[in-house]
Amino acid sequence: MFRKIVLAITGGMVLIGACIVANAETTTFTVDPKYSDRYLAGYPHTGFQSSGVQLLPGDHLIIVSTGLSCAVPGGCNGPNGNGAPPPPSMASSFLAPYLSATALVGKIGTNAPFFVGESLDVFVTQAGTLYLGFNDSRCDDNSGAFYSQITVVRPPVNNPPVAEAGADQTVTEGSLVTLDGSAAIDPDGDALTFQWMQVSGTPVALNTSDSVRPTFTAPLVTRGGETLTFRLVVNDGNLVSKPDFVNINVKNLNHLPETEAGPIMTVGERSQVTLDGSATFDPDGDVLTYQWTQIAGSPVELSGATTTKPVFVAPAVGVEGAILTFQLSASDGIEAVSDTVDVVVENINHAPLADAGDLLMRNEGNTVVLNGSKSSDQDGDLITYSWRQLEGIPVQISNSYAQSPSFTAPFVGLDGALLKFELVVNDGLVESNPAHVLVKVLDVNAPPSCDTAKADPSVLWPPNHKLAPVGITGLQDPENNEVNIELLNITQDEPTNGLGDGDTSLDAYKQENGLLLRAERAGNGNGRTYGITFKATDSFGESCTGAVTVTVPHDRHGISIDDGQLYDSLLP
Repeated sequence: MFRKIVLAITGGMVLIGACIVANAETTTFTVDPKYSDRYLAGYPHTGFQSSGVQLLPGDHLIIVSTGLSCAVPGGCNGPNGNGAPPPPSMASSFLAPYLSATALVGKIGTNAPFFVGESLDVFVTQAGTLYLGFNDSRCDDNSGAFYSQITVVRPPVNNPPVAEAGADQTVTEGSLVTLDGSAAIDPDGDALTFQWMQVSGTPVALNTSDSVRPTFTAPLVTRGGETLTFRLVVNDGNLVSKPDFVNINVKNLNHLPETEAGPIMTVGERSQVTLDGSATFDPDGDVLTYQWTQIAGSPVELSGATTTKPVFVAPAVGVEGAILTFQLSASDGIEAVSDTVDVVVENINHAPLADAGDLLMRNEGNTVVLNGSKSSDQDGDLITYSWRQLEGIPVQISNSYAQSPSFTAPFVGLDGALLKFELVVNDGLVESNPAHVLVKVLDVNAPPSCDTAKADPSVLWPPNHKLAPVGITGLQDPENNEVNIELLNITQDEPTNGLGDGDTSLDAYKQENGLLLRAERAGNGNGRTYGITFKATDSFGESCTGAVTVTVPHDRHGISIDDGQLYDSLLP
């Protein structure tokens, strides 16, 4: 689209204003000489000058002369005298376009004449100002007019756009952030396209459905925050702008720890239990500290109470079981959040253990007491007892549900009898395995008789001061049981250390199967009498005590007189 601008020159006076040639515009100059005897830039004729036109390198300049006309017949000198313009070859009137700068192509130069009827089509290579002059040597009556049309075609000049990424922003993590490139401009008014790019910080997803104002969600950041930097460039279809940058400062918004003490657990008593808080986390990625505390139930000892997985041993519980409650507190250094978990401890019942005692030996007719006191239950449960007879002569148990019932041993023959009993205990849930005990019932045993006992020998002769073996005989046991003799005391009626007569001590010695007595007596005495006391016990524990004497007479056929058992024969 070309626009024509007409500049008129009248009376050689340059009209006000300059012709500014815009892109792709056409400018027409109309020169209207009114006065003569003017000189134009060295030409010796009257001339007129238009105002200047600014030209730039690359402008396409087209000048087409439209000719000369005179308003008054004869006013324009010419061969016809009728005012008609002369042929171009004869014309001395000319259009004189020239520039303020030199070295331009074509005929455009300093004061280069351009005659009527000529045209010019050139490209400008150097900037300058175009002026249009006119010589009126053919129109002396000041009534002529010389017309010429000048077209300047200027190629479009594209200016780069300017990106504007907007002001820096401070936002909180998790918030919706809108970037703003609406302040970007194009000097030429061209439509722009926008290209955003993140150049630093935690990557985010830009929603560019609105490329001028894209959005994103601020990422979660650590306590110190983080800066995200974005770059914006715009494009006008030909040129790309310089990049502009915007910083988005993302502030940390502390989030509470997500504390998880774990699901409810069911465990057996006395088992090792591990609590589990490992699912606890901090949304901000902060380092957490842990503290476990028991807040209900039978107290236990926690090992590792500041870790995610402490352990403890479940306590022993009754049949009804028990519930222990633990609390986990997790702290991010700013705030702490707690959670609890219940641990159900179940009773694990163990069968009780029955113990009916060891073999019993009792005489017929005696009371026999059975003994289940060593029975036990490892859970500590209260147990009940149940006795019954399995073998042997039937007896009547006093209380078969007692811990230690009794019965009377039956009468038996010489060989006695064997009775067998069974004990079962119960903890309220399960019974024990049976335990057994044997009771051997013996025929009644009479103690041995010591009344018929005598020393053998009962007289020691001769009194030669030697030790002589002495035994005790004559003991009787009604059942002919083996009898064991225990020496109790050995005494005498004379001093053990008497002088003279070759007295020698000791006067008595105990032996495993008897004793030794010294065959001596005082020469001036009435003989020596030894007194021996003993205890005789049969194989059933029945016993008797007795005493025998041994004498050493003064002479061979004499009789010793006991003056009293005053001296211990076993002492010197």
